[in-house]
Amino acid sequence: MTEIILRRTISTPDGTFGQLEMGGVVLCLTCELPWLDNARMTSCIPPGVYPFVKRTSPKYGHHWHIKQVPDRSFILIHVGNYPKDVKGCVAVGKNYMIGGKQTIGVTESKATMEMLREVMPDSGTIWVRGK
Repeated sequence: MTEIILRRTISTPDGTFGQLEMGGVVLCLTCELPWLDNARMTSCIPPGVYPFVKRTSPKYGHHWHIKQVPDRSFILIHVGNYPKDVKGCVAVGKNYMIGGKQTIGVTESKATMEMLREVMPDSGTIWVRGK
């Protein structure tokens, strides 16, 4: 089973930012909500080791579902540019950007997701490190 690392590097009151790695290679940057004690839909998930699987939905198309997160459900890796776009999930992008009102986000999320669909496995384990 393939292991993916979500390495968080920046944590602010506005959001949590990091990178997604596979086999020691950085695949993309990530954007999440800030840490708010694992509160549903308002916090990033706690550090830990979780299984993930590829899934499809009408809203997000092909994406990944991070499973077995304590006290949480339907944590997804999907398209989004700012922490407000994810509701507890993980958005992916190519570069960081500063948006309106100095909000940090990620760029080129749709293109990044297309690239991930080519290289990420359908299932595996994700190691979430840092807050």
